[in-house]
Amino acid sequence: MFKRILVHLTPHSDKAWLVSRLAPLAALLGAHVELFTCGYNRSLKQNHMFDKEGELHAEHSYIKQCENRLEKLTPPLAMMGVEVGVDACWDNRTVDGILQKAERYDADLIIVELKEHSLLERVFGEMEADLARRSPRPVLMMREREWAELPLIAAGVDPFHEDNQTHPLDQQVLKSLAEVADSLNGTPRVLHSIHTLPHAAIFDEHVVTDYNALKEHVSEEHHAVVDDLVKQSPLVDETPIHYLSGEAHVMLPRYAQESQLDLLILGFAEHSRLDRLLSNDMVARIMDDMPCDLLVVK
Repeated sequence: MFKRILVHLTPHSDKAWLVSRLAPLAALLGAHVELFTCGYNRSLKQNHMFDKEGELHAEHSYIKQCENRLEKLTPPLAMMGVEVGVDACWDNRTVDGILQKAERYDADLIIVELKEHSLLERVFGEMEADLARRSPRPVLMMREREWAELPLIAAGVDPFHEDNQTHPLDQQVLKSLAEVADSLNGTPRVLHSIHTLPHAAIFDEHVVTDYNALKEHVSEEHHAVVDDLVKQSPLVDETPIHYLSGEAHVMLPRYAQESQLDLLILGFAEHSRLDRLLSNDMVARIMDDMPCDLLVVK
């Protein structure tokens, strides 16, 4: 499954908790881990604006400090027999730096911290959401929160598309759920949100008079499609399917909180720039409200 894991750690921050959490997972997966920092210091660059040689020397020293800081975080991984390397680069475009490193390292999983975001960050776009959107590789966003001994792992699916066809992404999400749950001795669940139009939004008087029948029809259709989707997946037949009543961006965080979910797996579908501006991506909409880790696959 995941055999080459790239972990991005921000400069000047102690993220020993993330490495400690990763160590047993990496050991269980038999993975090689690369701790990586993409750093940039604006004041450092401005101080050497007219001294190119001095600027290069300062950048080299800064990167060396980052690598030394990463080296100090490796013992928990090494103690569990995990092969680990460290690397750092100078780039003010964090996502670009991470993606370029992932390409060089041939990573099959990228891990970043899932932190709280300010209003300004939400307006201009969170780094994690941008990384999930642009990365062709799975991205795991981790919170400072321990998993249960037998982790509860769920996948959110939404097989209803404009062309009424099941997309490969739906099966990829369920395949990832099966693999992750099996590798980590976790308990898998499948989640799907059913959102019927509110009564006040329906203007056809014939539909309004039979609103309950409409809701029942929509529910039956969703159950049939999702049940069939799961049957075609690598998941065992006994895998529970939980149907949530409401909008996904509201119900998924609520379910995660109430069920003490350890990991939620979502697929990231490509959207046009206009769609992202109007409705925002699901990952960006829920990431700040999710109490658990979030794995995004494509």
